[in-house]
Amino acid sequence: MSQQLFRLWLAAILMALLAGCSPVSVKYDYDPGAAFGSYKTYSWIKQRIHETDAPAGKGSQMVQLVQQAVDRELAAKGFERTESPASDFKLAFHTGVQDKIDVNLYGYGYWRRHAEVRRYKEGTLVLDVVDSGQNQLVWRGWGTSVLGDPSRMAEKIDQAVNKILEKFPPKTQ
Repeated sequence: MSQQLFRLWLAAILMALLAGCSPVSVKYDYDPGAAFGSYKTYSWIKQRIHETDAPAGKGSQMVQLVQQAVDRELAAKGFERTESPASDFKLAFHTGVQDKIDVNLYGYGYWRRHAEVRRYKEGTLVLDVVDSGQNQLVWRGWGTSVLGDPSRMAEKIDQAVNKILEKFPPKTQ
């Protein structure tokens, strides 16, 4: 095997491994005046995932996986899910998938250059918290990560939800 072919093969293996364990990049924003300390119960806003925002044929499965992951995280924080419209806050989530291209150039000067092009999909999960009394968005957290093997969707969703809700509820005065 030539050295150049070996380098290409090694780079492909390395990228596949990195994509499989890519971290979730998380951000959040919130209303510092919201009464997060008084929240005890929550309910879900009914929603549907557009099939274009989920892996082929996985829209309804994604709704279930995200809601179960969020329910587990919030239960661990002491919140109680209810079907009552009188819950303290309501939850909704949104997803998106975007095609990305990563181009790396190797070599320098007058020597032969090598370009490596990698196509991948990046997924984003957005979680919204709406105060039920004011019907106002009071907290939004979102996570973005490279999508890998569709058979690991549940694991990836659990990881994203865990990271997104890590700082919920925020500490306010």
